[in-house]
Amino acid sequence: MNSRITNSLTAICVLLWTMFFLMSCDDIFVEDISNDTLQLLFPSSGAEISNSQVKLRWSEVSGATGYLLEVVTPGFSTGYELVFDTLLEVNKCDTTLQAGTYGWRVKALNSEYSTAYFSSSFTILQQ
Repeated sequence: MNSRITNSLTAICVLLWTMFFLMSCDDIFVEDISNDTLQLLFPSSGAEISNSQVKLRWSEVSGATGYLLEVVTPGFSTGYELVFDTLLEVNKCDTTLQAGTYGWRVKALNSEYSTAYFSSSFTILQQ
């Protein structure tokens, strides 16, 4: 009887240890991207665009599972109005905006880490 209890307790301990290890594997294998950088590719800083259909593009970050994009008017350095923010799985966003000056910023993230924001601005010209 004593050996059955010991075997059962051993089996329970092994099971609990395995469950704990599997639950914490994500922490072990998630890449720390907090010091990584990304480049805002288009539109370039200070660009003047004559089309209201804007294609926002930035470089990919290895280990990122998503990107947080924020677009504001007139820009981040002054008081601003949030136009939109969105979480994307890809490094691009196509949108339509009215004429005006805009700031935009992006940060990469995964389940444990995120980069700093990288920001830029552009102007859509009145047509």
